[in-house]
Amino acid sequence: MLNEIDKNACDTLKANRPHWNVQCGDIGKLDFTPYHNQIDVVTGGFPCQAFSYAGKKMGFEDARGTLFFEFARAIKETNPKLFMAENVRGLLNHDDGKTLENIRSVINELGYTLLEPHVMKAIFYRVPQKRERLLLVGIRNDLAGLVKFHWPRPYQKIYTLKDALKAGELFPCHVPTSAGQGYPAKKAAVMAQVPPVVTGAICRKTCKKPI
Repeated sequence: MLNEIDKNACDTLKANRPHWNVQCGDIGKLDFTPYHNQIDVVTGGFPCQAFSYAGKKMGFEDARGTLFFEFARAIKETNPKLFMAENVRGLLNHDDGKTLENIRSVINELGYTLLEPHVMKAIFYRVPQKRERLLLVGIRNDLAGLVKFHWPRPYQKIYTLKDALKAGELFPCHVPTSAGQGYPAKKAAVMAQVPPVVTGAICRKTCKKPI
């Protein structure tokens, strides 16, 4: 099951993955208990900016009102073997490290062992974008002593935007032609009055004119 609140994102997910169980809406209204002891992994991302508990000893109940609470609730209600959460690199030092310590406290209360947080750069893992993400992996305490977790090794090639849009090693075909952004009639009439602009770029030495 996958949850997403944005309708357009849900439509895209359903179109690309018709066999997925996409639940579109507020995660706070979802019941995860039917999946109790039925799944292996819970994954998700949550914003860290919502935390404002400096000076408090935050537990699971104190996380209410944050999306992290909903992520933690999904773990509590499903009891998976492990979970993986992703966030921005800045979570490492957010609020002088208090946010991450609060998260550790909740994870410990849920009965999971948190591995040392790990920063990964997407460009080193066959994803053509310079995106850094902090990954949090937790293993259920009854399994933690039986598992030796290995982070994936960087791939030997760095891919570019061309690899994402054209047929090649990543994809078997070119990206489909798109009509682009659509506008209501009134706005479309205004946009039609704006002349197209061709922007230049720095040339390579072998290039005779801007590209």
